[in-house]
This record gives sequence, C-alpha cells and structure tokens, in this order.
Amino acid sequence: MSDGFLEPDDNTGLIAPSGMRGAVIAVVTGLVILAALVGGYLGFRKITDPSADERYLSALDDFGLRSAFPADRAATTQGRRVCEELDAGAPVQGSRSDFVAVTVYCDEYEEPFKILEEQVIRGKLDLRDGVPRSDTACTGSNGYGDIRVGTDVVVRNSDGDELARTGLGSGETSGTNYTGSGHVCTFGWQVTLLEGESAYLVAVGQHAEVAFSWDEMKEGPALTLGP
Repeated sequence: MSDGFLEPDDNTGLIAPSGMRGAVIAVVTGLVILAALVGGYLGFRKITDPSADERYLSALDDFGLRSAFPADRAATTQGRRVCEELDAGAPVQGSRSDFVAVTVYCDEYEEPFKILEEQVIRGKLDLRDGVPRSDTACTGSNGYGDIRVGTDVVVRNSDGDELARTGLGSGETSGTNYTGSGHVCTFGWQVTLLEGESAYLVAVGQHAEVAFSWDEMKEGPALTLGP
C-alpha cells in the first residue's frame, strides 16, 4: 500500500518516488521532442544551405545540365522543390537534373531514385482542309483557320498538368484530301518529354486532345484534322 510518496515501479518492482517518476517521464518526452525538432531543423538547413546551392550548380555543370535552366535561381529553387515533393510522398523518380538535386539536397533518396528516360519527341499534324500559300507552304481554312505556323501544341498528363508546349512548324502541301475540297497540309512539331506518365494528351490550337502512350510518343505521334 502506497503512502502517496512511494510507488512500485511496474518493470523492476523497486520503489521509486512518484515525483521522480514524473520528472523522468517529462525529461524523456522532452528529449524525444527535441530530437524531432533537431532532425527537422537539420533537414531544413540541408535543403536551404547556401553552400549546397553552390555544390548543386557545380554538379549541374559537371553533367552539362546547368544551361537547361533560365537562371541559377531557377535551378536551385527547382532542386530544393524536388526534395520537398519527395518528402511529401511523390514517386522517387525524375529527370537527371532531379537526380543531381537529390544527391546534394536529400541524399537519403539517392539509392532508390529512378532516372526517367528523356526523349525528343517529333510529331506531325496532317490538316486535310488546307489552303496553299505558295508552291509548298499552306495554312488551315474553314473551321481550321487557327492552324498555321506557330500555333500552340500543348502536351499534358492525365491529371491536366502541362508537360511541354511548342509551336507548329511551317505547313507543307502534300496533296489534296479525299473529297477534293482542300489540300493536305503537313506540319511538324517537336518537344522534349520524360517517360513515366500513364498517358500524354496532345492538343493543337483550340482542337480536342488526343491521347498517346509513351511508346507511341517515342515513335512520333501523328495527328489528323479535317474531312
């Protein structure tokens, strides 16, 4: 029976002052919280460390990737964002520059990180309702008047996120459509993409998106508009 000052320890059977037990529990709890705060601080400091930015830019130089960014600030901001997204549960994969960021800012993801294949995609659009503008060049007509050199080509993933944007090249006359009411204009376009998406949705101008797989994109996606 306890006198209010001494209580048996559940693990050892020894008698310890109740006030001491409370103090020990408080100290242990405080140490756990402190460890979590220190760990979080060190992780934050690692990501935001200016010297880490310098190492990242140097590593990008080593791999010939620094010029892919419009400015060093954009590069370091993107590099830190990669680690923040991984910490938030994003798939442990990305581009070569993302991998370089991981090696500098959050190397605990380095071993499982998958570098995705990067590919220059060369597509084409056959417009079957074109109007010749010269012996070879042509543009769209009727409901396809927006189709001309420079018209936006946008690639999105299945979530609607924009992956790449470019413009149509010059249209070249390649014959007449099967109704004989217009010419076939062929436009080329080119973007650089990463693998890893379930689908790649390509839209030209104001017209509907067309879905392609990664293998189809690598082979060269072909779009058709018109009668």
